[in-house]
Amino acid sequence: MGNNREYTKVIRYICNLIESGDLRMGERLPTERAISETLSISRNSTREALRTLEHMGAVECRQGSGNYLAENIARQISAMLKLMILMRQLTQEDICQFRRETEKAVCLSIMENGMADTFQAQAEEALCGVLAPAGRDEAELDMQFHYALIRATGNKVWICLMEAIMDIYREWIGEVMARADEPARVELRAEHAEILRALQCKDRTGCMQAIDRHYDRIEQEFHRTTTEKEQHMNRKLVIFDMDGTILDTLEDLKDALNHVLTQHSFPVRTLDEVRRFVGNGIYKLIERGVPAGTPRQEIDAVYEDFKPYYAAHCEDTTKAYDGIPALLRQLKAQGFAVAVVSNKADFAVQKLCEMYFPDTFDAALGEREGVRKKPAPDSVNEVLRQLQIPREQAVYVGDSDVDIETAKNANMPCLSVTWGFRDKAFLLEHGASHILHTPEEILQFVTQR
Repeated sequence: MGNNREYTKVIRYICNLIESGDLRMGERLPTERAISETLSISRNSTREALRTLEHMGAVECRQGSGNYLAENIARQISAMLKLMILMRQLTQEDICQFRRETEKAVCLSIMENGMADTFQAQAEEALCGVLAPAGRDEAELDMQFHYALIRATGNKVWICLMEAIMDIYREWIGEVMARADEPARVELRAEHAEILRALQCKDRTGCMQAIDRHYDRIEQEFHRTTTEKEQHMNRKLVIFDMDGTILDTLEDLKDALNHVLTQHSFPVRTLDEVRRFVGNGIYKLIERGVPAGTPRQEIDAVYEDFKPYYAAHCEDTTKAYDGIPALLRQLKAQGFAVAVVSNKADFAVQKLCEMYFPDTFDAALGEREGVRKKPAPDSVNEVLRQLQIPREQAVYVGDSDVDIETAKNANMPCLSVTWGFRDKAFLLEHGASHILHTPEEILQFVTQR
């Protein structure tokens, strides 16, 4: 700018308009011509001064409408902080630490000044929403809870700075909530409740400890999210369980079991009973299906009769789950390898893969000699060996507790699906970390960046 004194005149002029009440946040400034004439400076100097104020975030230029006093200074501060992060003058850790310590100071101020009631209604509303999300945006509810704390102080500096920080945080928290497993989300929600209880009881120590636990967890999830994103960038293989994951085989398994049970004069089993029996291979299905106390020799005979009957009838009512064929096509189109590992007899795995998904899977393994059944990782390791893909580039998809243990033993993420033979409550009880409800969510998980 040619003349700093002229720039200063424009700043002082705008400040005087604000002080006199003639200009408020969001209102239009006088025209460049009017400012120039009032201050006896050139139009070019006025224009340069206003553009400088625009870059600082104090003025907004609206094409065809004029210049306005910025309504949200916090947004401009946020933009500057984001730029500083991109330029590596700030780190995510700096922002997290600032927010942690500021929130401690905010909570102490609330307790010391008796302002707990001021924010309680808003905090409880956000808290209730987080505790029972029912499809609501958990990241947004998290922000509402913390913003309720800041607003309760009435301190405009804190409010402005934290609005700016929270604007940056919003994207990070969104990623954390999207990728966090269910146990971590439960703990994050519970920690909000701990902070609120400590404030209500004016428990300074408890409040500080609850804030530290909350932010420690958030930072752990930030770190895990970053690591997972790096892994996602290199992911190349999706391994599927078969029964209850890609194929609904339950009716055919029940019919085959009941056929051989009837042959041996044993009582038949219901669909729900068979649902509980499957997951550990055909022999285990037979063992669970026959009456308790059946001699081993008789179990073996039922097993031998089951195999040829099921081989002939394994596709009578079996069908692919809705969305699975499209998912497999999309994965292949995006360059992923896909495989099946199952405790089902290998002959049935090969037959069903060829019948329902011809020329789709890069590898398919069922129960066979010399390979321990799931949850041992042997079949998964064999797929990795055949396809020459590192386990860090693979993810496992299944519907049961056996699948959760298999993925754990194979040291890879497990995506637990709810359309199969086990429900969400059962999966959570058995340690599921990622619960998905549609095949589309599998694609989203493995392709997200």
